[in-house]
Amino acid sequence: MFHHSAVPLTAHSVVRGQQLYQTHCLECHGPQGDGDGALAQLQPVWPPTLNRSLLWKRFEGELFWSVRHGMHDRYGRITMPAADAHLSDEEIWDVLHFVRAQSAGQSLQREGLWPFPVRMPASSVVCGHQQRRSDHWRGQTVRVVFPGTEALHEDPRLVTISIGAADGIDCSSTDADTRSLLSILTGQQVHELAGYQWLVDRQGWLRALSRPGSGGWSEDDLVCRTNAAQVELGQPPSQDGLQAVIRRMDAEPVRAVIAGFAH
Repeated sequence: MFHHSAVPLTAHSVVRGQQLYQTHCLECHGPQGDGDGALAQLQPVWPPTLNRSLLWKRFEGELFWSVRHGMHDRYGRITMPAADAHLSDEEIWDVLHFVRAQSAGQSLQREGLWPFPVRMPASSVVCGHQQRRSDHWRGQTVRVVFPGTEALHEDPRLVTISIGAADGIDCSSTDADTRSLLSILTGQQVHELAGYQWLVDRQGWLRALSRPGSGGWSEDDLVCRTNAAQVELGQPPSQDGLQAVIRRMDAEPVRAVIAGFAH
């Protein structure tokens, strides 16, 4: 139950998990994880939706065990077949990484927020001629941008990573898996992401999302918030929306709560 993933959370793992899900899970759980696949009605128990709290309030090891060994009802009937005959342990972790990312994207589309904290999976980044991973900047605020029609500029308050090379931005990711990852996390097609920007806080949690044409950052862009009331920061109201968002993220750190335990 307390076992943690042996596979790092990366863009490649999430995309590989998506491919495995489409092969082994889609017919029961459905294309968006709503439990509405073509074979759902033939199962002894209707498959649950993967887009509510199911994936976020259980331990990683518990989810892994359920997928690997299958599930049974109180009469011993198989309600979900074991995956160990078809998937390796590493592949099961990939699938779990994907279904959580997909759940986050579906929540964002349906509710306009991420009700449970979402970590930004690591991806390959090039800065100048140096190859790095995006989690290299843990401890700093990171802005991920999908270039659109507006000009981009470096900002000394954060690290900016462009998805694809962009004038004025030093660090970029040209990895196709990163594009697919952002599509999954946001619940949008890749071609719809031009102009989107994401903020990752100092602990690596995705916290804010700015859509094209929004006119600049504001605290309304925080799509992952704590339950705390508005925090009085001892500062006068700022006309700088990005600064207000960064300050709010720093003042209200998030923690994942799984099975009643903070992680």
